[in-house]
Amino acid sequence: EALVVGFVVGFTPVLVASLLWVRRQLPKHQKTFLLPLPQAVSGLATAAIALTTVIALGHASVSLVLVLVLMRGGVLLLSPLIDYVGGRSIGIASAQALGLSLAAVTLVFLNRASVGFDPDLLAVLAAYLIAYAVRLSLMVRGAKRLVEGSRGLWFLQEQLAALITLVVAALFLLVNGDGATLTPLPLSAVAAGASYGLVLAFGSLIYLDHRELTFAVPINRAVSLCAGLVSTLILFLFADEALPEIADFIGAGLVIAALSILLRYDARAASAINPKPRLRVS
Repeated sequence: EALVVGFVVGFTPVLVASLLWVRRQLPKHQKTFLLPLPQAVSGLATAAIALTTVIALGHASVSLVLVLVLMRGGVLLLSPLIDYVGGRSIGIASAQALGLSLAAVTLVFLNRASVGFDPDLLAVLAAYLIAYAVRLSLMVRGAKRLVEGSRGLWFLQEQLAALITLVVAALFLLVNGDGATLTPLPLSAVAAGASYGLVLAFGSLIYLDHRELTFAVPINRAVSLCAGLVSTLILFLFADEALPEIADFIGAGLVIAALSILLRYDARAASAINPKPRLRVS
């Protein structure tokens, strides 16, 4: 309870600031806080993603890197399926990145299979992936278009719905939970919520890029995984936490390799669209 409430307390002001900033960028006729049904459902899914992320990363039975690889890799595997159902083509670089991501998930899952997974953690991961499937499917159908303002308007409406859902969930816990466990709120949970608010804002804008999900998702997921690796090393150096297993790091390396492929592809695409002028020798 304290973890979730503290998370929402830190998350709320950051997301409100990002909503106001995005709203300022929109044309006047699009500055609305009305919530159409697709954006409202996507916002509910976003809130579910946030809550399951907090619970999964706070689970003590497995390493942080393992949870990150399974969560990030699972979304990577969803992306081409959603692209296919939505009628979007998948580029060669995106397919290569997907293959590396699939290898990473398979490696860490097989390595962990001999030890076993906590059923509660598996349930949380399943809820996380279902929520992502709903959210990304709605994005493909309603937001990933080359229409002025569509990206910002979807962000505004979806994130507002997510914020309302999370605040209601926190209030429910405050009213029905054990008040003794909520005082004082853990500072780490508040800081995590504020950090996640920034991650959610920028990550959502990446997802809303007009290109296929199989391109946008790996970039978001790999960067997130890099942050998890750095956090794990900091905990190892300064908090006497154990390092994850070698297979977890290998899996993370494969996902980072997928990111490098996509970044190289994006640089080539930008160069083709805006070629540098060649020097002429007179």
